[in-house]
Amino acid sequence: MHFHYQKDSGLSLEKSLSVEWLETNGLGGYASSTIANCNTRKYHGLLVSKLSELPDKYVLLNTVEEILVHDDKKFFLTSHFYPDFFQDGGFSNLEEFKVTTHPAWDFKLPAQDLVKEILLLHEENTILFKYTANGKSSCKIILRPLFSCRDFHELQRENTSLDNEIESLANGFAFTPYKGLPTMFFQTNVKHNFTPEPVWYRNFIYTKEKERGYDFSEDLFSPGIVTFEFGEKREIICACSTVRQRKDFHFKWQKELRHRVESIPVVDRSSKFQKQLHASGQTFITKNISNKKTQSIVAGYHWFLEWGRDAMISLPGLTLYSKQEELCLAILKTFANEEQQGLIPNYLGINRDANAYNTVDASLWFVWALQQYYLKTKKFKEVATYFWPTLKNIFKFYKEGTLYNIKMQDNGLLYAGSVEVNLTWMDAMVDGKPVTPRYGYQVEVNALWFNMLGFMNELAHKMKDPVEQELKQLLPLAKSSFCKTFWCEKKGYLFDFVNMEEENSALRPNQIFAVSLPYSPLLIKMAVSIMSAVKEHLLTPYGLRTLAKNEVGYVGFYNGTQAERDQAYHNGTVWPWLLGHFAEGLLKVTSDRRKVLSVITPCLEALQKHLREYGLGSIAEIFSGDDPHSPDGCISQAWSVAEILRLTYLLNIK
Repeated sequence: MHFHYQKDSGLSLEKSLSVEWLETNGLGGYASSTIANCNTRKYHGLLVSKLSELPDKYVLLNTVEEILVHDDKKFFLTSHFYPDFFQDGGFSNLEEFKVTTHPAWDFKLPAQDLVKEILLLHEENTILFKYTANGKSSCKIILRPLFSCRDFHELQRENTSLDNEIESLANGFAFTPYKGLPTMFFQTNVKHNFTPEPVWYRNFIYTKEKERGYDFSEDLFSPGIVTFEFGEKREIICACSTVRQRKDFHFKWQKELRHRVESIPVVDRSSKFQKQLHASGQTFITKNISNKKTQSIVAGYHWFLEWGRDAMISLPGLTLYSKQEELCLAILKTFANEEQQGLIPNYLGINRDANAYNTVDASLWFVWALQQYYLKTKKFKEVATYFWPTLKNIFKFYKEGTLYNIKMQDNGLLYAGSVEVNLTWMDAMVDGKPVTPRYGYQVEVNALWFNMLGFMNELAHKMKDPVEQELKQLLPLAKSSFCKTFWCEKKGYLFDFVNMEEENSALRPNQIFAVSLPYSPLLIKMAVSIMSAVKEHLLTPYGLRTLAKNEVGYVGFYNGTQAERDQAYHNGTVWPWLLGHFAEGLLKVTSDRRKVLSVITPCLEALQKHLREYGLGSIAEIFSGDDPHSPDGCISQAWSVAEILRLTYLLNIK
């Protein structure tokens, strides 16, 4: 899909500041801002990079102040919020913004049209800018690069620690901002004039951070200005990079465009919507910057990193429907290699010691992802050779007990966590305490556990592994205990969790997995009743609410301070990724595919429209539970894209 926004077709300033574009480089790095060329988040930047030996991402090049000078008049092409002033150049001079293979801005100026394009290079921490002039009269363009050079969660103020020694190069300049960060190179392919002028620009305001209750003001450092004359040479290409550029920039530009066209997954007879989701899905696939043989999945842009639970839920949708089975296998190996005491890491750090293992379900979702790979490819040998030892380790440690009180009980079910610790995907914390405490027997954890037992039993039978006898005995016990423990006869659906203190009957979507997973412990009448309740009380056009509106604690809007947003995060907020398993559950309880389509099609139509409204070409992390279901959270979320894509194939929608 191509995206076009034109002034004469109703593009407003508000819209230009709310729609965000994203470029990624396959190493976890990105470039991102708004249509108006105005950074509204601390996470926005033109070169945000994952660096070796550092845990987070770093906003290096924040933005470039662009000024076109014609007949001694200055025309700004960027926009900024200051405490008492909005500099509007990025919108007021804009005629059209479009994304085809990459973002491009068409500026309409007196006696001169100017097109600006951006390319973030694949597997490099390098961004290219191209400016193309169309006009009969000469002009010049002044660029002032503005750098943050800080962790993407932090903000920078003017300081004396920054080294402002600037090195002039034949084709640009270089400087090393801080010890431990790379040298920054700003270079060009044409004749120019660089004027060293190290200076701090103060008090840039990030309006989205202000709305979210975070610090929102930053100072940016500029090493100087680069000036170009637009004479006979009507095209300029510049690069900002962590490595010195030696190749012809025009060649690199064309090479990157070819890569983008050639790397788009080729999927037969897919719709425009599916093609866009496939393309968006590729932005989450990353290689380790220190070891490019290791591949993983970024959970979401801008601020999420490589999380095990998110990666495993996303993996089938991102790979198995676009002829990328080998990629799926490689990422499964990445996480299998990091397993410890039966636990797949919840978070991949820069090394094994930095991994976080604080989750009960990442290991179980790993098994589901492997199961999906097996069901799609039928490659039993690969599953048995590479992953059977990992599966047996998960089973052994979960059965006998591992970290965080994760242990199978005598009834065959998993018990996990404590009052202070949340181990499920509903893991928001406020003041060090879980917002949705769900310790004990959690319904989705035990649905995943039962599914794992069934899948392992299937494999063990084929392998003639003695563990089959143990699994055969355990399966009927777990099935009986699941129904006995979780079925709430009074409400006609499943308890969300059960522990020594309570049987929690709040209507949440976690129970759908007991229906949707390949091995289900439920009686069919239970499954039908569950899906009916979820459809009636949790379904919205953008996904499932995390809590029914009539339940105590429901929060209809996701806004306010971080604490207020965390209170809403799993207490009514809508998550699109749940639609995949919801649709799969519906298919299991009805033989009439048309009925399922009548339920799901309005959601797909709403989400297709959403592709133009928030994170351009992608699906947001969350939406508010109440109308108008405003999008929020990450502008582009891996499991949102992956599960919506997967459900289109489950339902054979073209």
